Amino acid sequence: MEAKYWIIFLIFLSSFYELGSKYYYNSNGIFYSPDLSYALRVRKLPNETIVKVQNKVVTRGYVYYDYNNCYYSQKDPKQFGLLVDSINVSLIVTTDDKRTIDICLKVKTTKSRNMIQWRNYMFIADVLSLIKIPILILLLFMNCGKLHLVKLLLFFSTIQLISTFFSDWLLIVGKHRFYDFVGLSNEEAVNKFGLPRTMIDGFLLFYMGTDLVIQFLTIILIFIYWGLICGKDFYFLV
Repeated sequence: MEAKYWIIFLIFLSSFYELGSKYYYNSNGIFYSPDLSYALRVRKLPNETIVKVQNKVVTRGYVYYDYNNCYYSQKDPKQFGLLVDSINVSLIVTTDDKRTIDICLKVKTTKSRNMIQWRNYMFIADVLSLIKIPILILLLFMNCGKLHLVKLLLFFSTIQLISTFFSDWLLIVGKHRFYDFVGLSNEEAVNKFGLPRTMIDGFLLFYMGTDLVIQFLTIILIFIYWGLICGKDFYFLV
């Protein structure tokens, strides 16, 4: 098999990886995996932190929360998966300056600009991952006009890499500033109210880094393919 077909095959693999990993990432990842979400065990909370489900105080179970909602589960999600028993949840704390904050009410009624932009950039990257696949199929079966398709593929891959980078950056900033968003300091939230730290998980950082590296290598492969189909004229065309 010629080298250019191997390159298309590798780009295919990277595109399917990006689509598959993003599907897993979106459906199971950022906030719903026990290791990646803001999660707490109710019975371990101090007296200053009150959890209500259906307007009744509860002392057992698990609460997960993100920038969109709060979720209550009676069973340990690490053993049984996240089984949502209720989304009518209140997570109430009273600060030293006598402010009463319902974290769940805050995330339900106020949208974070960072998180909105993060989702927009991720959506762009997802769509571009999908668009690249039919272009690769055309490259396999077309005998003419390949140069225009290669340029188009390079353009989409570059925009995808940029969108993914900004998406990852906004997610890191958004997770780090979650308690600022709901009106608490990190020190107060963690030390006084027993809430989890909101730093980015190591696995999530690994995923982000791997995804960016694969997208960058895909761009390099496209340049190599461009050189193979253009031969000596490649450098003049660039």
